Amino acid sequence: MADTLPLIIEALEKASGVNTPATVFVDLRNGHDVALDDLGMDSLSRFEVIMQIEEALDIELDEDEILAQKTVRGFAAFVSERAAEA
Repeated sequence: MADTLPLIIEALEKASGVNTPATVFVDLRNGHDVALDDLGMDSLSRFEVIMQIEEALDIELDEDEILAQKTVRGFAAFVSERAAEA
């Protein structure tokens, strides 16, 4: 997860725009976890995040499995697992 977390935080921050307070991303970078629902992202923003991560890691992610993730750190662990399988 250590390798994918900064990538995911960056992708989430770019895609969330003004919908998410900047302090949320400071908290994430300082080791706190945040519920994905608290980021206030719409379906287009989620798609942008998925595309950025898939491109960066050269993997394919299943949207249903992504939607099952509840927190940013849980999402990062999921992505790390998929990247390790690739």
